[in-house]
Amino acid sequence: MAIILRGLTECAICGSILQEDQSVRGFPPFVANAADPLYLFCDAGVHEDCFQDHPRREQVIERLAAIDALISPPGVIPRCRICAQELDWDNSWSLPFFTLDKSDPLFEFNCAEFHKVCLAAWNRRSELCGYLVGLKETWTGPHLEHVLHKVGCTETQTP
Repeated sequence: MAIILRGLTECAICGSILQEDQSVRGFPPFVANAADPLYLFCDAGVHEDCFQDHPRREQVIERLAAIDALISPPGVIPRCRICAQELDWDNSWSLPFFTLDKSDPLFEFNCAEFHKVCLAAWNRRSELCGYLVGLKETWTGPHLEHVLHKVGCTETQTP
C-alpha cells in the first residue's frame, strides 16, 4: 500500500500536497508495466475527489477487483500453483498481474504464486518465459527485467 505522509505526499493526479483535512486514497503496487495508463496509480496516494473525477477510475477499480479475486484473502495461507502446498515468504515468489484479457496467454499466470524450487523445475517455465520475453516489445520500466530474472528466462525463449 502507498505510504502517504500528509503534508508531504503529492497527489499522483493533480500534484498538490495531500493535507490532513482532505479525504485521500492510497493504492497498492498493482501495475508492473510503466507503459500501462494505470501505472499513475501504482503505489500512489491521491485526493479522493481527484480519483472520483479521473477518467480511468472504473478501470482502476476493475483491475484491483480482479487482483483481489486472484490473491489469497487475509488469514489464508497461499498455495503454490505447481505443487499446491502452502507457501512461505522466504521460499516463494509471485508473478504480477498481466492482463484482464482472457484470450491473452498470460491471463492464466496473473498473480500466480510459486515455491522457488517448483518454479525452477516447472515443465511450463519455458512457455511462460516465451510469453514474458514477448512483453519486451510493449512494457517499460524495471519490473519486467526483474520478473524475467526471477523466473529464470533467457532472451531467446519463445512460447
